Amino acid sequence: MLTTPPPHRLAIAALSAVLVLLLAACGGGGDDPTVANGADGQSPTEPAPQDDATTSSATSDDAVAGTECPSDAPLPEDTDAHGAISVDSSTVELEAGDQFFKPTCLTDVAQGTLTLTVANTGQALHNIRVEDQDIDTDIQPGESVSVDVEVGSEPVVLTCKYHEGLGMHGVIIPAA
Repeated sequence: MLTTPPPHRLAIAALSAVLVLLLAACGGGGDDPTVANGADGQSPTEPAPQDDATTSSATSDDAVAGTECPSDAPLPEDTDAHGAISVDSSTVELEAGDQFFKPTCLTDVAQGTLTLTVANTGQALHNIRVEDQDIDTDIQPGESVSVDVEVGSEPVVLTCKYHEGLGMHGVIIPAA
């Protein structure tokens, strides 16, 4: 003889099925980086192996430890700040971690062309965007890209278009 399970067991089974479906939906990333699959807008993936060539003294913890962005830096309040460095060359390496640029502030930058090499050390697809200069370049996990940014007399704001709502901003501050 068949018996019907108690109502609480049916509810548990239904809840379990819903959770399985939700977890399955969050696990598939697809190729569209704008589809929100995870908390950061991307599906989680394994961290990419890091190449020593993507690490520089400019992005090391020692170089930005104890340094903060200037209080007048034109960054949104929600910026996930990860230090500042004074730039004395025409090339700089940045780290694009999950929801931050490190260092966040590049100060004392000479006017002219600054080549930024941005290494994605995070697990999600990131982007480097400078809206008024038509720079909009994706960076796959474990990869690096280089972009040329024109620095004038005004600060230049950098964003990751996929995570700007989560505080992923940076700024280039020209020398006085």
